[in-house]
Amino acid sequence: MDREARARALEQAVAQEVELGARVLEQDRFTATVRVEQRTRHLVHLLATLVTLGLWAPAWLTLVVSRSLLSRDLRVDVDKTGRVTRTQVRGLGTQR
Repeated sequence: MDREARARALEQAVAQEVELGARVLEQDRFTATVRVEQRTRHLVHLLATLVTLGLWAPAWLTLVVSRSLLSRDLRVDVDKTGRVTRTQVRGLGTQR
């Protein structure tokens, strides 16, 4: 597989991850690192906290902490044959 086809394969693989909610941390020609995490809608939780006079704040904090612990980084590679591999880079909850 030529270099351009490999680069296109990586672009497609990264686009799939982004569609599923990941964000790209770094990318070169044949390798990318993406962070897979669930997003928190802070505005909604802020409004809920204000409406409940602060009673919602502990639930919001618990949600933010648990989601940050469940995020993970994946390395997406395309080898010379065009095979795409996804490898977990860090363990759950590692935020460096």
